[in-house]
Amino acid sequence: MTKLTKKQRKQVDELLELAHERKLSEALTILESSFQRWRAGEISASELDNLVHEHHQGPSRKIWEMYLSASDWEIALPGALHRGYLKVEDFPEELWEALGPRVQEVKDGLFSRDA
Repeated sequence: MTKLTKKQRKQVDELLELAHERKLSEALTILESSFQRWRAGEISASELDNLVHEHHQGPSRKIWEMYLSASDWEIALPGALHRGYLKVEDFPEELWEALGPRVQEVKDGLFSRDA
């Protein structure tokens, strides 16, 4: 595992928070459609409540575990980069210079079979 300086660790944490925010926003957009269906009278308040509960127990929790409780940033960052929740431009230049080759190497190794 790559040893990080205090500054790099803070930058990595900020990137993981950004990836979390972007992925969670995507998941909430899906949940938003359930609120629209409820307002339109297509589903009951109880059904909506169940969907909110399912979102909290499922996608929301998984997203939190993936990015904010991630003990292994060396897997979480390449995954976020691969899935498009982070872009190279999101990385501070000095952090990308220090960690970018390793992040890219892990990304390529983990996701080379996705094509």
